[in-house]
Amino acid sequence: MMIAAFAVDYDGTLATHGRVAQATSEALQRLKASGVKLLLVTGRELPDLQQVFPRHDLFDVIVAENGALLYWPARREERPLAPPPPEALLRRLKRARVEPLSVGRSIIATWRPNESKVLEAISESKLEWHIVFNKEAVMALRYDLALALDNAGESDAALDSFRQVYAMNIDYRDVADRIATLQKH
Repeated sequence: MMIAAFAVDYDGTLATHGRVAQATSEALQRLKASGVKLLLVTGRELPDLQQVFPRHDLFDVIVAENGALLYWPARREERPLAPPPPEALLRRLKRARVEPLSVGRSIIATWRPNESKVLEAISESKLEWHIVFNKEAVMALRYDLALALDNAGESDAALDSFRQVYAMNIDYRDVADRIATLQKH
């Protein structure tokens, strides 16, 4: 079976304690050289990912901010798939003393146990935003399918590859084992 795309999560899968091993980077280089499209999927904000993972350029597409931002490292092009956080919501979160508070292109992030403060601020702002949990992280964003489709544009091929990967219904709990196997070759 020909592998067309390899999609992998960053924290806890590709990276251990936020860092990617040299052997893993080398395995990704070999995979890319074989013609496989590499997709990195993460809840992290793009500047944070770029800082902790200098070899992010190995990937053809990065799906960051829990799906709210697409980034093509080769072109250094970003495409948000969700609107930016509204100032009114940010003011409410600061007034509620939500700390730490990180604001991305389309996402607001903090840590547990701030989820109730975030939900209350969203409700008070009368926004159609959602809270998403990623381990201990609490992220708020607006999923806007119409905006995402409008902004997808030439990313259709990348998104189709991504859909194909998810359609395979892979048990991602064993991805770390698969990466370890790739590192050996």
